[in-house]
Amino acid sequence: MEHSTAAVVTAAFSAAVVGGVLLVVLLLMARRSPVWVLRLSPLVAILSVTAGVISASLTMLLTPDQVLLLAIVLAVSTPIALAFGVVAGRRGAALQAHAAQEAADRQRDRVVEERRRELITWLSHDLRTPLARMRALTEAQEDGLAPPDYSTRMLSEVDGLAVVIDDIATLSRLQAPSLQLVKQSLELADIASDCVAGNKPLAHQLHLTLEVHAHGNTLVLADAAEMMRAVNNLVVNALRHTRPNGFVFVTAYGDEKSVHLVVRDQCGGIPSNHLEHVFEAGWRGTSARTPGDEGAGLGLSITDRIVAAHGGDVKVSNSVDGCEFTITLPVPTRIASHSV
Repeated sequence: MEHSTAAVVTAAFSAAVVGGVLLVVLLLMARRSPVWVLRLSPLVAILSVTAGVISASLTMLLTPDQVLLLAIVLAVSTPIALAFGVVAGRRGAALQAHAAQEAADRQRDRVVEERRRELITWLSHDLRTPLARMRALTEAQEDGLAPPDYSTRMLSEVDGLAVVIDDIATLSRLQAPSLQLVKQSLELADIASDCVAGNKPLAHQLHLTLEVHAHGNTLVLADAAEMMRAVNNLVVNALRHTRPNGFVFVTAYGDEKSVHLVVRDQCGGIPSNHLEHVFEAGWRGTSARTPGDEGAGLGLSITDRIVAAHGGDVKVSNSVDGCEFTITLPVPTRIASHSV
């Protein structure tokens, strides 16, 4: 009797020790791979029972026939337990992935909502400011105190409002799933030259040097009007933020795989913690120098979306005394005018 009691205690102790060790191992694994914990957890019971059976057989608590029977049961139970673990692991992995996706979606929604609120705030300010100036001019006109250049200033405010409204409409159109680009073969160097020529008066007004350079193959497949808008936004942005008597250089060049357009200015650089926000709608690092033409802060965001729609990307980096915006577009695999 005493021998039987000791054998039972030994078998139970063996099962408990093995089960406890395996449980600790699984708990340690849970921090890194909870899916594998689900897969292997059924083996804890199987191995614990196996340890108890082995201990019981060594202490002669069980007869050989009983040991054989238990071994058969364990042999049959093990693959069943493993199969259950695999199914549970897959289910756990699916639930984990779903939870991670939901968390990512919630985070993305929070970011989108935050940016939407910021954009609305910025747009409200940008729309309210010219309206307030127009109201002041109108009240001065009614009181007979309008300045001599009343009509010119009023037209300037109207033009400013038109720019903001046009940027909002453009950004909305670029975000639409039904966006259509009429692509054709064109030289990015020609786009750069036209933009520089069109902005020479602004550069002269701001006492800036504006030049364009091109070399290599700059042939791309693009929507001419949209690409002109994208490049023009970069050039105007560079002019607005470059110090007086500074320069803005526009360079177009290509290699075997890509065509690049670089707009380099002398804005003094952008703080490193602001670089990732440059292409966000409504973001402004500093106030533009061009009087009455601040815009809605959508120009760089519009450029980013136009370039992305063409299968390219636009990046910004700091240079020695300013920053560089670089548009990169793929070299067309075939030259043909078509719509996408």
